[in-house]
Amino acid sequence: MIREKLLHGINNLVLEELETANQSFPLFASNHEAHAVMREEYEEAMEKAELISEGLDLHWEATKNNCIGIGWLEEMSKNGRMAIAELIQFVAMTEKAILSASRRDADGERTENL
Repeated sequence: MIREKLLHGINNLVLEELETANQSFPLFASNHEAHAVMREEYEEAMEKAELISEGLDLHWEATKNNCIGIGWLEEMSKNGRMAIAELIQFVAMTEKAILSASRRDADGERTENL
């Protein structure tokens, strides 16, 4: 179970990332643009997750051979943090997509909840 305090901290990081993104770039002009940006962040996060998976496999091999494998642990820790950062960016971009779609809807463009 995820601690409430942890989720609160994540939400704060997402809002901070969203604010930074909104200061640097306008709202998404279309769902296509939003999807492309969200897809990019997702793929970057999954690349880091794959590195974690590979590190776990290598660490397991080291463990079976009675080796400590500190290098693999350090790499997994680094890649885990990078994956978290990418996922925070992904969530911030989903929030930006919601804001963008809501703005377009208010301006008369058709949006649908699926």
